Amino acid sequence: NNNVMAINAINESQQLSGEGFLKKGCHILKIQYGCRVLVLFISTAILFSCFQTSILGNEIDDGDKVTLSIFTVANSNLQITFDSANGGIKQVRNLVRSLDLVKDTTGTIPWNLQTESGYTKNFISFAYHKDESFPDGEAYNLAWDTEIEGMRIEARVELPSDALNAGFTVNVLNSNAAQKVISIEYPIVRGIAALQPEGGDDFLAHPVATGYIFRNPYQNFKKGATNRKYKYPDGYSGAPVQFMEYFREGSGGFYLASLDPHGTVKNINFYKDKDDDYLWTTFEHFNWDTAPGNGFAPGYTTLIGILKEGNWYEGVERYKEWAIQQNWCSEGKLKDKNDAESSRWLIEKVGFATFGISINLDQTAWFNEMHKLIDAPVFHVSGFWWPGGTPDSEWYGGYNDWNDGRVNITNITKIHSNGDYLAPFIFNQHFSRNAKEWDEPSPDPATDPVAPWQPYEMIPDPEDNPWAYICPATQEWQDFHGWRDEKILRNYNTDACYYDIGVGLGRMKCENAGHSHPKGQGRWMIDAARAMLENNRDGVNNARGRFVPQGTEMISELFISQVDFYQARAGAGPMSMLEGDEFRDAEKSGWAEKIPIFDYIYHEYGPVRLDGNAKVAPEFGEIFYWIGGRIALWGALLELNYELSALERFPGMTLPWTWYETYKETYDVMDISPYGLDAGKKEFLKEISGARTGFAKDYLAYGMMARPARILTPVPKITLDWHLYNTFKRQTDTSSGIEKGQEYYEEGDHTVDGVLHQAWNHDNESLGLCFVNLQSFNQTIEIEVDPSKHGLEFLNYEVRKISSAEDMSLGHFSGTSTVSVDLSARKVVLVKAVPEACDGPDCLYRIYRSTSPINLKSPENVIATAQGNSYSDDVLNDEVNYYYLVDDGAGYPASINVVKSSTLDLTW
Repeated sequence: NNNVMAINAINESQQLSGEGFLKKGCHILKIQYGCRVLVLFISTAILFSCFQTSILGNEIDDGDKVTLSIFTVANSNLQITFDSANGGIKQVRNLVRSLDLVKDTTGTIPWNLQTESGYTKNFISFAYHKDESFPDGEAYNLAWDTEIEGMRIEARVELPSDALNAGFTVNVLNSNAAQKVISIEYPIVRGIAALQPEGGDDFLAHPVATGYIFRNPYQNFKKGATNRKYKYPDGYSGAPVQFMEYFREGSGGFYLASLDPHGTVKNINFYKDKDDDYLWTTFEHFNWDTAPGNGFAPGYTTLIGILKEGNWYEGVERYKEWAIQQNWCSEGKLKDKNDAESSRWLIEKVGFATFGISINLDQTAWFNEMHKLIDAPVFHVSGFWWPGGTPDSEWYGGYNDWNDGRVNITNITKIHSNGDYLAPFIFNQHFSRNAKEWDEPSPDPATDPVAPWQPYEMIPDPEDNPWAYICPATQEWQDFHGWRDEKILRNYNTDACYYDIGVGLGRMKCENAGHSHPKGQGRWMIDAARAMLENNRDGVNNARGRFVPQGTEMISELFISQVDFYQARAGAGPMSMLEGDEFRDAEKSGWAEKIPIFDYIYHEYGPVRLDGNAKVAPEFGEIFYWIGGRIALWGALLELNYELSALERFPGMTLPWTWYETYKETYDVMDISPYGLDAGKKEFLKEISGARTGFAKDYLAYGMMARPARILTPVPKITLDWHLYNTFKRQTDTSSGIEKGQEYYEEGDHTVDGVLHQAWNHDNESLGLCFVNLQSFNQTIEIEVDPSKHGLEFLNYEVRKISSAEDMSLGHFSGTSTVSVDLSARKVVLVKAVPEACDGPDCLYRIYRSTSPINLKSPENVIATAQGNSYSDDVLNDEVNYYYLVDDGAGYPASINVVKSSTLDLTW
């Protein structure tokens, strides 16, 4: 008949309403059928035979058919369906946009546990329980007894009634004194394909290398690709932030994030498995204390949610709301810091950066010519990897008394006489086992209080022999780090400190029991690395008598308070190297693109980004304008890089050669046929440097990234040639120390938009729309200006066009406006919207109403946005005195006052 069959599992004395279970021993199954009750005693053998067909412990369906395989959490936005046989996720549904994340709903896997013996997905029992006490929404508790004796996994999922995200937490309980918990992968979603409905492009926005977007990953990701795991907090080959997005452009999608404020190491994965035709997404959380018998309770929430819009900005903005409230942003925005807390020369005065010009050889002629390229100071990150062509010595080692004669002081003198700045390239934790300091105590402890350095090596060592990585958790090393950099600063009068292969690369694991820390990775290692950098900052600041910025290779959000600049290279697109190498072919094929995820979240907090891997030679190609324009509009400093190919020969130089550095035994290489300087690139470098240090400084140096404005005019595509020769992949023979002719690694063409654009919000005071016309001729475009779409509340505003050549008004507007802008060829143009007082029939006003004048101007008191000279309130005259405030978005015009009235009509 049509009666509902209710199945409730009774486990010993505990009644689990709507639950699944599978346990050893004897169990009771109570079946309520109509008004009759049957109580059955079922043996373990019968339970095991029923498990695969999902008879036990499943949700109920009404009607003739009983569905026994799923349970769900749902609200009006999101529905997540679980397999009641094992607790795995079968489906994630975006109810707002009618999108399903999972196509293949079979073969669910709830978690993946890593112990010292390897990974396991096996369990001997599973139970789930709906939390009826959850106050507003739905919540379930889930539990598994794993196949490992004494090891149990407990999880919880919560979905508040109006939320866009469901929150997952997980704990591993361990009563087995012989077992180590290394990691737990949870939640896991498999069976992902193209998003439904059919048609259109899908995109994955992922924070790898500070941000990439991938088109149609279901079609383009390789099955069994080796890039399965992107480790947080590794900014180089992993994830510097903790979220990703999968969406269909314009049609909504899905948001995946961990909200972890503690610095837990994790893998943030979206991949196509080697044994599966579908995409998987997982979060794997690593234990920071893997001592035998310890459990693992991460203590934070991982989110699976929906996107309503179908663009990458939506998820980034959602993550940013949480991220900027964390302790790594506690020191505040760059604009609010004083001179004791930041370095203005680095943030707003420097026009571009160089990387890798030797300070061993006499390079004064080149430092001088670099200075002449622009009308602003230059920041040089210079030094050499190992001097003398061998890793057996360290130029910053104690046996040289921290005053290495191989540093050519004339270079430093020239840099400073030009008003430019210098940071020495050093390894702050990376060390050669072949150096004397590795095995032998220093002959004079005052010159090297930590030598021999071997006791401070990380175990396991992340580098190949002879290189070691030094653990930052020992107090001796933390003290030494600051002491050493103070010595370097005093000896060489440098302006900043740069650390290659530093904390931005996420080397956050050590298992050396002698270091007074747990065996494991994350959390305590994060704290140790922060302490190391803080000690360093104290030492060098005291030595210099002012704030000294410190930088790293790549970045992680966890070190924003300790790092002031970082070097990156992926912004160069097909010209990228190192962290961008993995995606170069995808970028050339058009299904991957670098996007500024990290900058969009943190730009106004810092640190300053150095990016571009650029050269100013004609042979570099026309792509220079796209790279330089994009780097500039993203608020970064363009970097000219000389690590792997020669300096240009500037006009007037008579030498038939230039130098460059390699990471080979022949360290300094002479190029006897170097390239020259491209005059057009010089002018463009001057243009973008002038924008950052001049008319667009409020935005490019201090601003908050905002969504782009609509360009109403069709944007033309242009094709730019490129020649990549500054890369590790070149096959040029430099063993003789002379390169007789440069060999390209690769060359090609790249098609891009002919107009670049980025929007900026300056402290909620003004809107800056920045443009670069990459074409060799002028173009006029029409743009939509609407401050409200960029997070700005003002309603009436003036629009100005500002460039290196002019500053002119384009008109006065209210609400959304259409503005025509002339863009000169290869110039930066700032379209600036600033609020202005407005009183008249064409003005817009925001009307506030409250029964109290206190906090009258609060968002909850807004009753309307009106235009014109009058506004009639539709509130009934109930003899209540209402207070009204009329705001034009720029203050309070003198003719408009706060009015106390009991009438319906408000006129000004």
